[in-house]
Amino acid sequence: FSAWTGKGFTVQSGPNEKTFVGSIGGRIYVETDKGPVDSGEMICPITLKVNIQTAAQEATGKCIFAGNDGALLHLDMACTGIHLVGCNGKSTIESGTGRFAGVTGGGPFTVRTSQREVTQTSTAIVDASASGIIFWKGFKYKAP
Repeated sequence: FSAWTGKGFTVQSGPNEKTFVGSIGGRIYVETDKGPVDSGEMICPITLKVNIQTAAQEATGKCIFAGNDGALLHLDMACTGIHLVGCNGKSTIESGTGRFAGVTGGGPFTVRTSQREVTQTSTAIVDASASGIIFWKGFKYKAP
């Protein structure tokens, strides 16, 4: 899991749609029998579309995990949900380097936003920042 912070911008992308383009990132923790262990950091460039009338949302993105040893793991991610409530979806490992080379797998994830700030910068663009949590319950991988 990760307690993340994010930044980007939001635009009115249709009559009933807003789109956020930005990234979220933070430290990654892996749950063990002895509690969470700091395992590196993540950065996830994302695109989030929100229906203004229903608050339905869908997001796609990539997450790059950088282990404390410098190994990288690349995930493809997509989710759906309700804006400011949560987004549930599936992640799939695309590739890795170092100790993650050849790793396959993936699993479900949930991302939630707990705090959000917006600043109108122009007629069409709103700067946005947020924080929240993302967790992968049931994530499975196979090493070569």
